[in-house]
Amino acid sequence: MFLFLSALACLVALAFVLVPLLRSAPEARRIRHRLEALDALKEDLPAAEWSRRHDALQRELAAMPRSNDHRLTAALVVVLVPVLVVLVYRVAGTPEALDPMDPRATEVREVLGDLAAAVDENPEDVEAWTRMGLIWKNLQQWPAADAAWRRVLFLEPDNSFAHVELAETLLFASGRPEMPPEAAALLDRAVELDPTNQKALWLSGMGAFQQGRFREALVDWERLDTLLPAGGVKDQVNEQMARARAALASDAHASAGVAVQAPAAGAADRPSPATPRDDAGAGVSLTVTVDLAPELAGAVSGDETVFVFARAASGPPMPLAVQRFPAAALPRTVTLTDADAMAPNMNLSSFDTWNVTARISASGNATASPGDLQGVREAVTVEDGDIALRINERVR
Repeated sequence: MFLFLSALACLVALAFVLVPLLRSAPEARRIRHRLEALDALKEDLPAAEWSRRHDALQRELAAMPRSNDHRLTAALVVVLVPVLVVLVYRVAGTPEALDPMDPRATEVREVLGDLAAAVDENPEDVEAWTRMGLIWKNLQQWPAADAAWRRVLFLEPDNSFAHVELAETLLFASGRPEMPPEAAALLDRAVELDPTNQKALWLSGMGAFQQGRFREALVDWERLDTLLPAGGVKDQVNEQMARARAALASDAHASAGVAVQAPAAGAADRPSPATPRDDAGAGVSLTVTVDLAPELAGAVSGDETVFVFARAASGPPMPLAVQRFPAAALPRTVTLTDADAMAPNMNLSSFDTWNVTARISASGNATASPGDLQGVREAVTVEDGDIALRINERVR
């Protein structure tokens, strides 16, 4: 079917090109129409008059230039266009991606089709909307997932699970390290509805930590700690609580609801929130030594914040691991691991090639702003070993 439709589209395209080439000039067509009309009047006109008019029109037609004879050009178009289409498709096309026999893709389409039919028949089917939200979120189709979760919340405003999933969808869709304000509000509501929702407590603490609200982060994580059994995840939460306490101790100005910049140089090496995992300490790690180009040294006071983060070289824009420290600590070596992830299943171990960035931010915000200083290493793999990354350019 695909090949048939492609051939049909090619023929239509050829028609648009060939018809103007093969048709004669408008003036020649006008003269031919006059000759046809004159032939129709042959029986009604005197023979001498008809001959005079006919000869005049023939002379006028013969005197016209023949620059509009594009038959050779048309022949070349007929041959070259299909050949070029096939060549371009073979070079740039991805016929494998169009294979309808891919079992996984077929299964997903069938499930989504069934769910779409279910919500079409019963728009208040919360379970179907929930399954659609989970599938779209897993496929990283953020707008579709967003719409599904909002529909669930419209039907069940007190659904804590949907609050958390929509918050995480908004975080992923933003592609930024910071928790979006709407996501933070959704998490607050989820914790209010269900104080034992472990994912809500984790993400809520993460958002508070990112904003420098270390006491609020501790409240969430301490509550989460009481809900967890002994093991790797509990240890990971305890590690994050230790970082929050170290940040509080190192910054006398930190207070609830007030955004602060980075903890002092004596704070823990990895103040960014981690993702709980069962195999704490396992997974990929990237050791990055960050320094500042000498020519930019005069542009840095030391009070700025340095963010070091890795993104998938080919994948979603959301950072997979983030760390920060004061610019006064440069040069500095940090190790990015799965413990520095922002969200579950979005960590360094999920990919094998990364783009690593170090950015000096005067505002303390991880999002790039004009005037920030940064350095980038692209297409980094574990085989590269320790990475040297120099901050040597200004963000425009």
